[in-house]
Amino acid sequence: MAAKPHAISYRSPKHLYPLELDPQIKTDTAKEPVSAQPPRKPHTSSKKVLLNYVSILCLLPLALADNETTYEETTRTPKVPDCTLDHCAPWAWECCSALQKTEIQYKCNFHEWYYTRDYIADTESVHRCDHTSSCYESTCEEVDLDDEIDEFSKSVRKAPSYSHCTRACGGLVCGCFFLTPACNFWRLYASPNLTYIYRVGQCPTWTPVVHLIVQQQNTTIPLTLSNGESYNHEGITFTLQSTSQPQLPILQLPLIINDDKAQAIMTAASTLGQPIVGSVGTMQCDEKSARNFRCTFPHEICNCIPSDFDTKCTCTYTNPMELWDLPEVRLPLSSGPVTINYLDKEITNNNPQSYYMQN
Repeated sequence: MAAKPHAISYRSPKHLYPLELDPQIKTDTAKEPVSAQPPRKPHTSSKKVLLNYVSILCLLPLALADNETTYEETTRTPKVPDCTLDHCAPWAWECCSALQKTEIQYKCNFHEWYYTRDYIADTESVHRCDHTSSCYESTCEEVDLDDEIDEFSKSVRKAPSYSHCTRACGGLVCGCFFLTPACNFWRLYASPNLTYIYRVGQCPTWTPVVHLIVQQQNTTIPLTLSNGESYNHEGITFTLQSTSQPQLPILQLPLIINDDKAQAIMTAASTLGQPIVGSVGTMQCDEKSARNFRCTFPHEICNCIPSDFDTKCTCTYTNPMELWDLPEVRLPLSSGPVTINYLDKEITNNNPQSYYMQN
């Protein structure tokens, strides 16, 4: 048998506001008989004052004590014939309301850190004999990371990259006239792997939004309320006074959003200006630079071993697309009572736990 709907009742102005539910309300199905005689109505002016002070307090989620009254989220559509519903005082005359459906949703206040791309790290090496081209005197030892040496190809020079030089073999064995050490110019660079760009950030705060369907007598009222917002209907004011959000670690995880695919994942990622070896987000830039692939990445993610004619590097990083199809990070993502979703460029989490109503 379907449980009776949750009701809101309003008390005479002789009492304090808002009405506090008796923590000892019995929850069994046995009810005291209600007199068929309608209660005597108070003076009209008192009733008018009464209707202006109705408020709703939603606290979600709560680990409530046994002596508190909780209401579970429901999608039932109950009928409201009179004021004899659960927790609705029989002397509330015409002021009986019932919650048909409730949904509490939290919207992410997304804080964007940076943009990133999928990329491949590689090297280009050029051997030059001493006293030829760019290899003379102490130039090899003086090469800086951002030097655009002519020996490198144009595409490598324009890519996100770092220049290096190490001494190499000289003499006839290595194709040089002079026996003095030659130069091995090498450049660590990144090339785009895919065309997607990603936004990386976090939800430091979440804004609660409560969706209610309230039936009052023969009137159905759909409401959407945020903290501090009020809705007035025929002199009755509904107010979301406060909410509480569970402190779950998943709510603080970084988000990687692919706007082109209208999808997102939640996983550990490098923070702005602090790339972590092996993580997502080692390549960082603004939106324009990301589209033109003019980003930066730390050369420390690669361990390189140069030789006389070549340089081999082992690089440790994670591209977002490597994780994209993993169910443990792809949104919608559930953890305990919370489900996080990305829809229409908006990140939300829904919590179906019970909540505390006081009126």
